Amino acid sequence: MFDRIMSSPPVHPHPPLFRSRLAVAALVAVASLSGALGISCRADDPEPLLAFREPALERGSVWLDMDPAIGEPLRDPDDGWAFVHARATLGARLVGISVGYGNIADLDRQQQITDELQALFPSPPLPVHHGAERAEDLDRETAASSAIAEQLGHEHLTLLALGRLTTVARVVAAHPELRSRVDEVVVIGGRRLESEPAIGKDARILPDSNFAADMAAVRRLLESGVPLTLAPTDLALTVVIEKADLDSLDRRGGASRYLAQRSRDWLELWTAVLGARGFSPFDALATFLVASPEKVTCEMLPAAIVDLPDRSFRGTGKDTPRVVVSRMLASSRLVKFCNASSADAKSELLAALPGRP
Repeated sequence: MFDRIMSSPPVHPHPPLFRSRLAVAALVAVASLSGALGISCRADDPEPLLAFREPALERGSVWLDMDPAIGEPLRDPDDGWAFVHARATLGARLVGISVGYGNIADLDRQQQITDELQALFPSPPLPVHHGAERAEDLDRETAASSAIAEQLGHEHLTLLALGRLTTVARVVAAHPELRSRVDEVVVIGGRRLESEPAIGKDARILPDSNFAADMAAVRRLLESGVPLTLAPTDLALTVVIEKADLDSLDRRGGASRYLAQRSRDWLELWTAVLGARGFSPFDALATFLVASPEKVTCEMLPAAIVDLPDRSFRGTGKDTPRVVVSRMLASSRLVKFCNASSADAKSELLAALPGRP
């Protein structure tokens, strides 16, 4: 997620999906007058919205769409963490892998990294399908979008989208007949309308780079009506990886050592640049909520795309389209917003990472 910290991709403003900027400003003013700065409620709401808990249903197949860059200089290793965790916990549920532009643009290099990750496990590797290389590929069929559509033709899938959303949005938009087969699309990003978490001693805000890189794809996912789950910064910050954790993983050997040795520069970046005590493996928290939903607390909340000032780290301060959730939004589009994990989430996540065979 280095690009999410060190730079913000240019975005092109779009009209808000459900509310105008003026209407949102009015809502925020109402919230301020009523003293609602946390989770706000409208005066006509009879009761607070209850926390969403994953029903105890049989869990189905998962497709992993990612942009791995672990091992690349000053690039986010969290896709590597997510892949190792997913492969270790999902087992046969993981039925497909695709790669697309994001942390690095070179899909051939992403292929090599994914091959390295799969070689850490004794089970046969899954085919790796190449997806979108740029946002403009939203209207182009790729090997990955074709493979996901074909898999949906056979079974229901959870689409775990860890990078840019272009490939997954292409599938959903181009194949409306398959939308009922999508159990859930899990994405990295989103924020509350009323507040946004900050990181480190200087209270820096990280941009939603996956969304900003292709807001048209985000818009299509929202408009499609497929079940959408947001794994935002709020959730990621519930797990912080520190030097002692990497040391422990290093001693464990195997896939754990692979992650530890390729995450030390990233840890130093978070501590030195952001002033944090460690880094949060954003993408691994998304795989964690899929593998262990009972350990994550989520809410079903109205969602929309609105224009808000970009106050992120190295942001412009200008209004940019953002995906926000709030009970104050007059939107019929509900998404699952996951913002907390159990007290033992970190220990469980780390314990799931395999060591030397």
